[in-house]
Amino acid sequence: MSNAPDTRGSEGLHPDHDDVREFRSRWALGDAPCIAFLGSWYRDKRREWIILIGEQIRRELPEARIVVVGGGDGLAILRAAALPWLVLTGPLHGRDKFVALPACRCLCVTGVAGLNVLDAMTMGLPVVLPRRTDHSPEAIYITTMSTVVGSMMIQQRLRLPASPSLQMPRWPRSSANRRGPPQPH
Repeated sequence: MSNAPDTRGSEGLHPDHDDVREFRSRWALGDAPCIAFLGSWYRDKRREWIILIGEQIRRELPEARIVVVGGGDGLAILRAAALPWLVLTGPLHGRDKFVALPACRCLCVTGVAGLNVLDAMTMGLPVVLPRRTDHSPEAIYITTMSTVVGSMMIQQRLRLPASPSLQMPRWPRSSANRRGPPQPH
C-alpha cells in the first residue's frame, strides 16, 4: 500500500517538450499564456469563477487562454458560455494530464485544494488557491513552500502589469469553513 501520488507519466516533461507542444497545437493554444484549472467540476467547485477569472485576465492580456481539465456535470455552465478562449479538454489521466500542465503557467483552484495541487507541484507549476480555511491537507504544501501568492502571482506568471482589476474571488465565510489556519491569497 502506498500513500504517495502517482506521478508516472510526468518524467521529462517541460513547456518545450514535443508532447506539450503537440498538446498546445491540438487545442489551438499557439503561444498564448494559459492558466490551468484541474479537477472534477461539480457545483461546489465554483466553476463560474473560471469564467470570472478568465474575463479579468483577458482584460489585461487578451490572448490568454483558460484550460479546464476534468469532467463532471458542472461543466455544463462552461460549455453553455461557449467562450472562444475557454478550452475544455474533458478528463485527462496519467501522462495526458501531466502533458497538459506544463502547457500552462500556473494552476488556479476555485474550490478546495486537493490532489490537483500535488499534480501541479510535480510539474513545478505554481498554484493559486482561494482564501478559505477548509482546504484538504495538500494545501499545507503550498503554504509551506511559498508557491502561492494569489492574484499577484497570476499577474507575474502571465507577465501582466500590476492591476487592481485582477482579484481572486473571495470565498464566502460560513461556519463550515472557519476551521484551520487562514489561507494565503
